[in-house]
Amino acid sequence: MKDALVRLFISFQAYRSCQKKLKSLLCLFILGFTPQVLSDDTTNHFVGVADSSIQNIGRVVLDQICFIQQLHCNIEMLPAPRAERNMREGLVNGEIMRVWRYGEDNPDFIRVPTAYYEIKTAFFTRKDTQYKIASVADIIDLNVGVLTGVKHTQNLGLDPKKVFYSTTTEKMMDLLDKKRVDVVIASYMDGMATINKMHANNLIVQSATIKTQPVYVYIHPNKKELVPIIDNGIKNLVKSGKLHLIIADAEKNVLN
Repeated sequence: MKDALVRLFISFQAYRSCQKKLKSLLCLFILGFTPQVLSDDTTNHFVGVADSSIQNIGRVVLDQICFIQQLHCNIEMLPAPRAERNMREGLVNGEIMRVWRYGEDNPDFIRVPTAYYEIKTAFFTRKDTQYKIASVADIIDLNVGVLTGVKHTQNLGLDPKKVFYSTTTEKMMDLLDKKRVDVVIASYMDGMATINKMHANNLIVQSATIKTQPVYVYIHPNKKELVPIIDNGIKNLVKSGKLHLIIADAEKNVLN
């Protein structure tokens, strides 16, 4: 009876040892063959610019990136100046969509290396306008509507006295519709989505564009470990061809 108990004890210990080894092997397998993820369930707080159709596209893309990289993410949409202020104060971990210049203005922020979208900045006018707009030089003497805090519409050398700032694209287009401004500068996607939403058939986009700029995710230094994880997520979406499909579907939803 004693010998049987000893054998049973030895067998149990061997089982425990084997179980531990199997768990270790399983962990190694997981680390080697699954996406790079954080080891805890911490929620990562991101911000985007509110009332912007193009930022909503960025939100959709980042949601997908967080999903495939098994990150717990929360995205809050705020006015552009407030989003930037929250980043500077370290209240959030990152911003979902900003141009290259944003990183130059905020050198402490970490730009995720791979861009995931492009913003085309365009001119919007009334259909009955007599202005021939081919470049920024053609609007120097005009009253211009721009969105507060949005970098891709700033630094264009416009007369400050001629620039009217609005907190939303819809308010800008309303100023244009009421002839308070002569032209609005906005991203093509935001402008067209807003015109469609307002049913403003008297507003159009000019054929000339100002520039096309890539956009990036920015990370606060307090969460720098997110940079390679987000970057790998973008690269995986690009490589698989899924990024193009996600963006095409998001753009379709924005414009309808």
